[in-house]
Amino acid sequence: MPAKSLYHTLFKQIALLRPGERITRLRNMTWLLVGIYLSRSVHLSRIALKIPGTAEVVSIVRRLSRFLDNPAIRVREWFEPIARGVLQAAAQTVGEIRLIADGTKVGFGHQLLMVSLAFRRRAIPIAWTWVKTGRGHSSAVKQLALLAYVRRLIPSGIPVLLVGDSEFGAVEVIRQAEAWEWRYVLRQKASHLIQARGGNWEHFGDMIQKPGQSLWLGEGLLTREHVQPTCWLTGKRATRSPGCRRQTFLPARKRCAHTAAECGWRKCAAI
Repeated sequence: MPAKSLYHTLFKQIALLRPGERITRLRNMTWLLVGIYLSRSVHLSRIALKIPGTAEVVSIVRRLSRFLDNPAIRVREWFEPIARGVLQAAAQTVGEIRLIADGTKVGFGHQLLMVSLAFRRRAIPIAWTWVKTGRGHSSAVKQLALLAYVRRLIPSGIPVLLVGDSEFGAVEVIRQAEAWEWRYVLRQKASHLIQARGGNWEHFGDMIQKPGQSLWLGEGLLTREHVQPTCWLTGKRATRSPGCRRQTFLPARKRCAHTAAECGWRKCAAI
């Protein structure tokens, strides 16, 4: 589709989502989206090349930079109607909301926390936040704030399934998920102590030894400090990569493994 035709199509949609917004902001946002779509890039210099007109590329880049730096442009306010619509459509189609929570280190001092919707083997971003951190995981407070915001966007009465890596594996997150009556499959560190079926406390990573092996532990407790009841599925890949260790609020092993694979958790061993 030509850039101008795409611009008019997107502009009508954005204007409906942002009634009362300044026309210049609507135009800049629309051209930004057109440039991203046509250039398949988020670099402003490449985006500017796809925006028609007589202005120089440097001038377009500066205009887009000023727009992005404008404190009046609040990302969540602009994106919230879209996120609500996506979640509503998924709830009507699937009958439940499947969320993927992930943390990614960006550069040397920042981490991106993102919650996405798992839908037809795609991860559609719903909400995200930046955390200033050098090493280690972000705090459970930051994670819960992000998840609580996403919860507000989900239609009431819809079942929710949360799948996440060890970044979101804190006991505080587990307890809040259970309080919200969410099901979950969350990866854990191998160094965590667990107690399976009334046995002794053991390191999660010591439960299996052979690569390619997997083990459903059923109900157990997480860490001596928190003594959090949950269910366990553990596995080790037949490579040098770390093993897969998940805690879950799903009652069956096959359901836990199927859910993780269905949501695109390719880091874990197939079971």
